[in-house]
Amino acid sequence: MGAVVSLLTTVDSVLDGAVVLEQPAQGHGYRFNVDAVLLARFAVHGRGAFSHLVDLGAGVGAVAFCAGKLASIKALTLVDDDAAACALARRNADRAGLADHVRVVECDVSRVQSADIGPADIVVMNPPYTPDRAGRVSPVQARDRSRRGSVVPFVQAAARLLSGSDSRLCACYPARSLVQLLQAIDSAGLHARRGAMVHPSESKPARIALIEASTQSGEFRLEPPVFG
Repeated sequence: MGAVVSLLTTVDSVLDGAVVLEQPAQGHGYRFNVDAVLLARFAVHGRGAFSHLVDLGAGVGAVAFCAGKLASIKALTLVDDDAAACALARRNADRAGLADHVRVVECDVSRVQSADIGPADIVVMNPPYTPDRAGRVSPVQARDRSRRGSVVPFVQAAARLLSGSDSRLCACYPARSLVQLLQAIDSAGLHARRGAMVHPSESKPARIALIEASTQSGEFRLEPPVFG
C-alpha cells in the first residue's frame, strides 16, 4: 500500500478517458498538462514495444502512464523526489491495475544509478522549465520545486540509465531554452536524433520542443510541427 496523501486532490482523465490520474488540486501542487500527453506520444512514435521505461521527475505518472497506454511496455519506473507525488503515483498504478508492472522510486534524479534502477531502453522526462533563481516563485513549495531547476542532472541521469544501441531519451523543454537542452545532451555524451516543435497555433511561435536523443550518433531529423 502507498503512503497516505493528505493534500487535496482531484481525479482527472486524459487520452479520452483511457488514463485516469489522481493529482494535487488546483493551488495545492504541480498538475500535469497537455505537455505530458504530447511527450508520451512523441516518445513511443514508431515503436510498438519497450522493455523498460524510466520517467525522471515523474510526478503523479502522467507521461509514463500515457506512454504505457499508447505502447506495450513491460516495466515502468517512476522517479521523483516529492513524497506526496510518489504516493499519488503508486495509487494511480493501483487504480490502473498496473501495480505489478510499476515501480515508484523516491529520490533526486542526481542520485539515480543504473545499478539501482536497472538499464532502460527508453527514458522520458518533463524537467523543470525555469532555471534556478529565475522567474516568479510559487507560494506552493511542491509546485515551485517541480517548475524550477537545471535540466543537466536529468540528462546526466538518463545517460547513466540508457542501455543498448536502440535506447533513447525523449524530453520536452521550452523552445526558448532549446539550446540549453541540446548542450546538456551533448555534454552527457548523447546525440540529438529527432525533434518536433509544438506551437499553440499555426500563427504563433513554438512553445515547447520535443527532442529524442540516443547513445548512437547520426543525422538529426526535424518532424512536422505539432499544435497543442
